[in-house]
Amino acid sequence: MTFRIFSKAKSFLTGLRNSAWERRAGERLTLLCRTRPMLILINLSLLLVNLAFFLNPQLLDMLLPTATPVTENIPKPAPAAPAETPGKQLEGKLWSGASFDGLLQKAGLTMNQAQQILTAARKVFDPRKIKAGNPYSLLLDQSGALEKLRYTIDTDRYLQIEKSPQGYTSVIQKYPLTARREVITVRVEDNLFNALSDAGEKDLLAMKLSDVFQWDVDFNTDLRRGDQFRVLVEKMYLDQELVRYGDILSAEITNQGKKIQAFRHAAAGRNAEYYDGSGRPLRKQMLKSPLPFLAPVTSRFSRSRYHPILKIYRPHLGIDYGAPAGTPVLSMAEGTVMARGWDERGGGNMVRISHAGGMATTYMHLLRFADGVAPGQKVRQGQTIGYVGATGLATGAHLDFRIQKGGQYVNPVKVHGAPADPLPPSLMAAFSQVRDGLQQQMEIGSQSAALKPAR
Repeated sequence: MTFRIFSKAKSFLTGLRNSAWERRAGERLTLLCRTRPMLILINLSLLLVNLAFFLNPQLLDMLLPTATPVTENIPKPAPAAPAETPGKQLEGKLWSGASFDGLLQKAGLTMNQAQQILTAARKVFDPRKIKAGNPYSLLLDQSGALEKLRYTIDTDRYLQIEKSPQGYTSVIQKYPLTARREVITVRVEDNLFNALSDAGEKDLLAMKLSDVFQWDVDFNTDLRRGDQFRVLVEKMYLDQELVRYGDILSAEITNQGKKIQAFRHAAAGRNAEYYDGSGRPLRKQMLKSPLPFLAPVTSRFSRSRYHPILKIYRPHLGIDYGAPAGTPVLSMAEGTVMARGWDERGGGNMVRISHAGGMATTYMHLLRFADGVAPGQKVRQGQTIGYVGATGLATGAHLDFRIQKGGQYVNPVKVHGAPADPLPPSLMAAFSQVRDGLQQQMEIGSQSAALKPAR
């Protein structure tokens, strides 16, 4: 049919050969008629080939030669190491009522892991002795197991527990503290705590100073505005931060115009204690106060005092110290407990102690008694025998303190304990060398402190 269509077209154009254009057009059409069937045949062949490759794709691999790949000696890059997921670190301070087991549970450790850690800790430390407020840190691995634990026991030591191939190991380590000797000079305006605080020092230094001069100065009643302190003390630092005070090596106080010096010295065959410049121990038979600090006198010794509860005048044969309930009460001297119990005359909980030289002391209105205080028991000077309270006839928490000498009540303010014996001549040379060295350090330290700007 296609051939007949082209034949008719050819016959139609034969009559148009009179002009050149007509002749060229006729020639082209004649050529087209001759080649058109061939093109159709070629296209049909290509269509059949494509259909064959579509139905069997492997024909292409059979017909075409396989190319040989060209390889080059290029080193392959090392596979990247998998990124390590960092462990989890927990740190803080122990909360009130915390337990070692509770700390491990808070960290998410399993009961089995916690038991292993507790077993390791008990080899060097009693976990029941942890204290609220002490710092801790725990390092956990990716799975949540403990890698390392550190717990601060005190200012000098910490407990460290680490994971090892054999399980958990524990050890108590010492902090690398640095000791420095420094001289502090202060002037009292109202009390020693504030004076030291203004100088950038901590309250603990005031407590240590009261221990040095506790036989000569009642820090609750004797201090006056203008009194001065100078102290050579050893300070313990950790990474430039003050951790605690060490020993007070030398100190002096000018109290109401009177200068008292103290030099720390360990004489041969004796414990270290404080001596004055002449080599006599500051230690005396009686302390100056049964309360350590900041306990003002609220009522003094009197033969006739108006009682705030009974509303009558009667003798007050002691001194009342106002202090918060629970403040420790100290034995004024070595002695033996004569009585401990309830005073029916209004004294409430009461302790009476006998001392050498016919002296006796009485402590009343106690909140409770200290452990080990019972009739017949020996007590040391400065030992806690009870705690301030408001038992008996009392309007508030305070201590009623009394002294008897030869069976008669005397004003405690006027009682001065017998001094201890001075060092023998055989020990004075060593003491004098220590004293002179400490005095020199005090003078040099005072000059250096004077060059520093005030805080």
